Amino acid sequence: MVLLFFYDTELAALIKLGPGQGRWIVPTGYWLGHGLVQFLVLAGLWLLGRLWTRPKWKTAGLQALLAFALSGLLVQLFKHLIGRPRPRLWADGVTHFGPSLADGLDSFPSGHTSTSMAVALVLSWHYPAAAPIFMFGAAFVAAARLLGGSHFPLDVLAGVALGLACGWISLALFRRKKRSPAPIGGE
Repeated sequence: MVLLFFYDTELAALIKLGPGQGRWIVPTGYWLGHGLVQFLVLAGLWLLGRLWTRPKWKTAGLQALLAFALSGLLVQLFKHLIGRPRPRLWADGVTHFGPSLADGLDSFPSGHTSTSMAVALVLSWHYPAAAPIFMFGAAFVAAARLLGGSHFPLDVLAGVALGLACGWISLALFRRKKRSPAPIGGE
């Protein structure tokens, strides 16, 4: 991981698509990972679960919303505490690191990647047959953030790790432990 940090800028330059390349990849990944889009889809899943009496939809939607919110909050906290410049600013010579609310100093970690991975993990747990689709979608978002030059590779890897952690936390918070009945007679 430390080695990646030293080669992060060079890797980002190699990975970024050139002008006219991948015209549909970057915007599609942007919108799939956009917070408002994810929120509306997950809130819709939860709401339909309530309206149509589908407990699994309701639970999956609620758990995914929790993972999304936790991931999103932590991403914003880290982004503004770390204050890493985005690749476009780095290319212009901006090397600031440290707390900042300035636009463009919010590269680490990738929020699109983090929330997408958190949601994909929760939905994969609830719907294992569709897990490859959910995880492919999250990986597609992560790749689009790299290919579009919005993030360095380390930003995306940190987003993946944070998203997976938030997904697991959400699942753990909802996990119901089965309690065994107390023994009769104190035995």
